[in-house]
Amino acid sequence: MQRALQYIDDVRSGHIKTGRYIKLLIDRHLSDLKKSENPSFPYYFDYDEAAHAINTFSLFRLPTSKGANMPFILMPYQACILFMAYGWRKKSNSTKRFRRIYLKVGRGNAKTEFLVAVGNYEFAFTEVDNPEVFWIATKKDQAKIGWKRQVVMLKKLVEDEPALESVFGFHATEVFKRGELSWVKYLGKDSKSEDGWKPSCALCDEYHAHVDDGMVNVMESGFVKRDDPMLWIITTAGYNPSGPNSEFLRNCKKMLEGTLPGENVLPFIYELDEEDNWEDPDNWIKANPGLGHVLTLDALMEEYKKIQIGGKTKEIDFKVKNLNYEQNSQEAWIRHEDWVRCGGEIDDEALAGRECYAGIDLSLTQDITALALFFPKKAGEKQHILRVFYWIPEENPDILAKNEVPYDRWIAEGRIFTMPGNVIDLEDIAGRMIAILSRYKVKRADIDPWNSVHVEQSFKKAGIPLNKFAQNITHLSVPTQELERMVLGAEMNHGGDPVLTWMVSNCEVYRDSNDNIRIVKSNPKNKIDGIAASVNAVFGWIQTINAPHGVPYIFQKGAKLVTV
Repeated sequence: MQRALQYIDDVRSGHIKTGRYIKLLIDRHLSDLKKSENPSFPYYFDYDEAAHAINTFSLFRLPTSKGANMPFILMPYQACILFMAYGWRKKSNSTKRFRRIYLKVGRGNAKTEFLVAVGNYEFAFTEVDNPEVFWIATKKDQAKIGWKRQVVMLKKLVEDEPALESVFGFHATEVFKRGELSWVKYLGKDSKSEDGWKPSCALCDEYHAHVDDGMVNVMESGFVKRDDPMLWIITTAGYNPSGPNSEFLRNCKKMLEGTLPGENVLPFIYELDEEDNWEDPDNWIKANPGLGHVLTLDALMEEYKKIQIGGKTKEIDFKVKNLNYEQNSQEAWIRHEDWVRCGGEIDDEALAGRECYAGIDLSLTQDITALALFFPKKAGEKQHILRVFYWIPEENPDILAKNEVPYDRWIAEGRIFTMPGNVIDLEDIAGRMIAILSRYKVKRADIDPWNSVHVEQSFKKAGIPLNKFAQNITHLSVPTQELERMVLGAEMNHGGDPVLTWMVSNCEVYRDSNDNIRIVKSNPKNKIDGIAASVNAVFGWIQTINAPHGVPYIFQKGAKLVTV
């Protein structure tokens, strides 16, 4: 257990170089240890359970030809994973806190061997009644690879402890415990039967290769029949930005950043940081925590040198498989820490009667309707102010049923407003927006022409200037860049709005051949409506004034938009 504790200390001190998400995970662990002293905190840490898991792994021998028959010696990062996975418990019933354990690590860091050992620990050394351990993949043959290694490791254990011969039996397609309804099996989507199982533990290797979550869902539907199940997901980076691994990885990062709840997920994400030079070998350990143990710098350097022969294709392969870069045609927009730095207090009463620019993003059913108000900074002030209001239909199951996003809490806190029915009434929403805008000196409001006729009529009656402009990349690039510049320069105050913070985390940038940019969703299911409305508000401000800070601006000359 000392290896795990030392690893945590070494990460905190910087003695071991890791990426930001490992640091955030360590910080969460230490913070939760302090919180656990409070009776209201639902979890505690059991050092005996953590030590039992770590010590048991010393009984195993490696299953692969390389290093065969050698004892399984946990690397520090592996000990840390076991330490957290089995140490954290629920105060209510002492079952394990973490239902999902996720490990993203570079190729060659013994991740599959580690998962094999986890499978044997869950099958042979826990107090679970009739354990059922499953290896899952999109194809049975893929799932069988890990299963076969687990069989080899278990047979080696039986060789070392002959008394276990009466406990375990081996068939061609399963391992079982004699006298129990217990087994280790492998399943794929091409299996004759995927349903009806009661898994106590599911093992998913190379999650990046899964085209959907079909097999994961099968396992988790069976978890309801168990008191203390676990899903272990281990993977390298992949080439499918729309696959389940990419989506889950994005959500794991949001959990560690605090923008999504995830207290029952344990994500170990080993990858380089965005600002790191990927060609600097000193940074490679961030994606390869086994460096110096099962992986050598010379071996990685040999892979790196192949780029000179293989060109761009080999470069991409090295970055994805060895450095854990996700291959994606789009790029992240604003870093979480940059955005959070702009979350100061906002005095809403002091904003009354103040000059502002409004941006509107309409929806009917599937998205969120948003009204953004941009208050330019006055003389002597350091920051602009951004306030955003949100509405959703109260009977929209597509939004409200998404448990991973705390809509119910945001509604209860008054951060999101609901409207009757299952669609947005555009005349009704126009009236609600006008009621808000009446508190301020609105210079203009900007909106997508789509479905805006009712809003246009209502705003005209209220005397609020409304400008409609096409939401294309040519029009949106400059205000998007300007909004980003404000955030990076800490010249924007968004009040720490958690809804907007979540939406920012869903934003990626699409860049065209002329280097124009626009915001797009990282996933179709995610929402960015508040950001879209904010960009529209900044668009109106830029058109009204001369170019701020030397940024090229767009102004309206008659009906023609001109870029200067």
